[in-house]
Amino acid sequence: MARREQAREDLLRDAKALVPRLQLRVPSPPLPDEVVVAGWRGDALSLFFGEDPAYHFNSEGRLRRGFIGGSLVKAEREQLVVLQRRRSSAGVELLAATLAASAADAMLRQIALHCDALRAALQTGRSLLVGEFPPQSGAVERLESWLACRPEIRAARHARVE
Repeated sequence: MARREQAREDLLRDAKALVPRLQLRVPSPPLPDEVVVAGWRGDALSLFFGEDPAYHFNSEGRLRRGFIGGSLVKAEREQLVVLQRRRSSAGVELLAATLAASAADAMLRQIALHCDALRAALQTGRSLLVGEFPPQSGAVERLESWLACRPEIRAARHARVE
Protein backbone atom coordinates (compact mmCIF):
# COMPACT_ATOMS: atom_id res chain seq x y z
CA MET A 1 0.00 0.00 0.00
CA ALA A 2 1.31 3.45 -0.86
CA ARG A 3 2.68 5.60 1.92
CA ARG A 4 1.09 8.67 0.31
CA GLU A 5 -2.21 8.66 -1.49
CA GLN A 6 -2.59 10.59 -4.72
CA ALA A 7 -5.60 11.95 -6.51
CA ARG A 8 -7.51 9.27 -8.37
CA GLU A 9 -6.65 8.83 -12.03
CA ASP A 10 -8.97 9.77 -14.86
CA LEU A 11 -11.33 6.82 -14.47
CA LEU A 12 -13.07 7.28 -17.79
CA ARG A 13 -9.72 7.01 -19.57
CA ASP A 14 -7.82 4.63 -17.29
CA ALA A 15 -10.28 2.17 -15.69
CA LYS A 16 -9.75 -0.38 -18.45
CA ALA A 17 -11.27 -3.25 -16.43
CA LEU A 18 -14.62 -1.40 -16.38
CA VAL A 19 -16.35 -1.91 -19.72
CA PRO A 20 -18.58 -0.20 -20.51
CA ARG A 21 -18.01 2.92 -18.40
CA LEU A 22 -19.28 6.46 -18.38
CA GLN A 23 -18.74 9.78 -16.70
CA LEU A 24 -21.59 12.10 -15.77
CA ARG A 25 -21.75 15.59 -14.36
CA VAL A 26 -24.73 16.03 -12.05
CA PRO A 27 -25.73 18.70 -9.54
CA SER A 28 -24.01 17.58 -6.35
CA PRO A 29 -26.64 18.11 -3.64
CA PRO A 30 -27.80 15.54 -2.53
CA LEU A 31 -25.00 13.60 -4.25
CA PRO A 32 -21.58 13.69 -2.61
CA ASP A 33 -19.86 15.01 -5.76
CA GLU A 34 -20.88 16.40 -9.13
CA VAL A 35 -18.65 13.98 -11.06
CA VAL A 36 -19.92 10.41 -11.22
CA VAL A 37 -18.17 7.53 -12.98
CA ALA A 38 -19.96 4.23 -13.45
CA GLY A 39 -18.56 1.08 -14.99
CA TRP A 40 -19.02 -2.67 -15.10
CA ARG A 41 -16.89 -5.77 -14.71
CA GLY A 42 -19.25 -8.22 -16.31
CA ASP A 43 -22.49 -7.63 -14.39
CA ALA A 44 -20.79 -6.06 -11.34
CA LEU A 45 -21.27 -2.27 -11.17
CA SER A 46 -18.81 0.22 -9.68
CA LEU A 47 -19.88 3.79 -8.86
CA PHE A 48 -17.43 6.58 -8.10
CA PHE A 49 -18.71 9.89 -6.75
CA GLY A 50 -15.61 12.02 -7.29
CA GLU A 51 -12.73 10.98 -5.03
CA ASP A 52 -14.99 9.65 -2.22
CA PRO A 53 -17.19 7.64 -1.98
CA ALA A 54 -16.74 4.72 -4.35
CA TYR A 55 -19.07 1.71 -4.24
CA HIS A 56 -18.39 -1.68 -5.84
CA PHE A 57 -21.28 -4.11 -6.17
CA ASN A 58 -21.39 -7.74 -7.20
CA SER A 59 -23.62 -9.11 -9.97
CA GLU A 60 -26.48 -9.45 -7.45
CA GLY A 61 -26.34 -5.73 -6.56
CA ARG A 62 -24.80 -6.35 -3.14
CA LEU A 63 -22.02 -4.13 -1.84
CA ARG A 64 -18.74 -6.02 -2.00
CA ARG A 65 -16.36 -3.16 -1.19
CA GLY A 66 -16.00 0.60 -1.19
CA PHE A 67 -14.08 3.65 -0.22
CA ILE A 68 -16.28 5.65 2.13
CA GLY A 69 -15.36 8.61 4.27
CA GLY A 70 -11.67 8.02 3.72
CA SER A 71 -11.90 4.38 4.84
CA LEU A 72 -11.77 1.15 2.92
CA VAL A 73 -14.86 -1.00 3.46
CA LYS A 74 -15.23 -4.62 2.42
CA ALA A 75 -17.84 -7.33 2.75
CA GLU A 76 -17.06 -10.47 4.75
CA ARG A 77 -19.75 -13.05 5.44
CA GLU A 78 -22.50 -10.50 4.69
CA GLN A 79 -21.07 -8.03 7.21
CA LEU A 80 -19.13 -4.83 6.56
CA VAL A 81 -15.55 -4.51 7.73
CA VAL A 82 -13.85 -1.11 7.88
CA LEU A 83 -10.12 -1.02 7.23
CA GLN A 84 -8.35 1.99 8.73
CA ARG A 85 -4.84 2.97 7.71
CA ARG A 86 -2.37 3.46 10.54
CA ARG A 87 0.80 5.18 9.44
CA SER A 88 4.12 4.98 11.19
CA SER A 89 7.73 5.53 10.25
CA ALA A 90 7.88 1.82 9.38
CA GLY A 91 5.01 1.99 6.86
CA VAL A 92 1.27 1.67 6.66
CA GLU A 93 -0.76 -0.95 8.51
CA LEU A 94 -4.44 -1.78 7.96
CA LEU A 95 -6.60 -2.27 11.05
CA ALA A 96 -9.85 -4.17 10.48
CA ALA A 97 -13.04 -3.68 12.50
CA THR A 98 -16.43 -5.24 11.78
CA LEU A 99 -19.17 -2.62 11.82
CA ALA A 100 -22.00 -3.02 14.30
CA ALA A 101 -25.28 -3.91 12.60
CA SER A 102 -26.73 -0.44 13.22
CA ALA A 103 -23.69 1.30 11.71
CA ALA A 104 -23.65 -1.06 8.72
CA ASP A 105 -27.37 -0.46 8.15
CA ALA A 106 -26.83 3.31 8.27
CA MET A 107 -23.99 3.03 5.73
CA LEU A 108 -26.09 0.87 3.40
CA ARG A 109 -29.02 3.33 3.68
CA GLN A 110 -26.67 6.19 2.73
CA ILE A 111 -25.48 4.24 -0.32
CA ALA A 112 -29.11 3.62 -1.31
CA LEU A 113 -29.82 7.38 -0.99
CA HIS A 114 -26.88 8.16 -3.29
CA CYS A 115 -28.17 5.62 -5.82
CA ASP A 116 -31.70 7.06 -5.59
CA ALA A 117 -30.39 10.62 -6.07
CA LEU A 118 -28.38 9.53 -9.11
CA ARG A 119 -31.44 7.79 -10.53
CA ALA A 120 -33.53 10.94 -10.02
CA ALA A 121 -30.86 13.09 -11.73
CA LEU A 122 -30.86 10.75 -14.73
CA GLN A 123 -34.67 10.56 -14.90
CA THR A 124 -35.17 14.32 -14.71
CA GLY A 125 -32.44 15.21 -17.18
CA ARG A 126 -30.28 16.91 -14.54
CA SER A 127 -27.22 14.99 -15.65
CA LEU A 128 -24.78 15.62 -18.47
CA LEU A 129 -22.91 12.79 -20.15
CA VAL A 130 -19.24 13.82 -20.20
CA GLY A 131 -17.96 10.66 -21.86
CA GLU A 132 -18.60 7.00 -22.49
CA PHE A 133 -16.32 4.10 -23.35
CA PRO A 134 -16.73 2.49 -25.71
CA PRO A 135 -18.65 5.27 -27.45
CA GLN A 136 -22.36 4.63 -27.90
CA SER A 137 -22.19 1.50 -25.75
CA GLY A 138 -25.54 2.10 -24.06
CA ALA A 139 -23.85 2.62 -20.68
CA VAL A 140 -26.31 5.34 -19.64
CA GLU A 141 -29.28 3.11 -20.34
CA ARG A 142 -27.60 0.22 -18.53
CA LEU A 143 -26.99 2.43 -15.48
CA GLU A 144 -30.58 3.69 -15.53
CA SER A 145 -31.83 0.11 -15.70
CA TRP A 146 -29.58 -1.02 -12.83
CA LEU A 147 -30.70 1.89 -10.66
CA ALA A 148 -34.38 1.30 -11.46
CA CYS A 149 -34.23 -2.44 -10.74
CA ARG A 150 -31.63 -2.58 -7.98
CA PRO A 151 -32.48 -4.71 -5.00
CA GLU A 152 -32.21 -3.45 -1.44
CA ILE A 153 -28.53 -2.76 -0.90
CA ARG A 154 -27.00 -5.31 1.45
CA ALA A 155 -23.50 -6.56 2.15
CA ALA A 156 -22.19 -9.29 -0.12
CA ARG A 157 -20.82 -12.62 1.11
CA HIS A 158 -17.29 -11.49 0.21
CA ALA A 159 -15.41 -8.68 -1.50
CA ARG A 160 -14.55 -10.56 -4.70
CA VAL A 161 -16.25 -9.83 -8.03
CA GLU A 162 -18.89 -12.45 -8.81
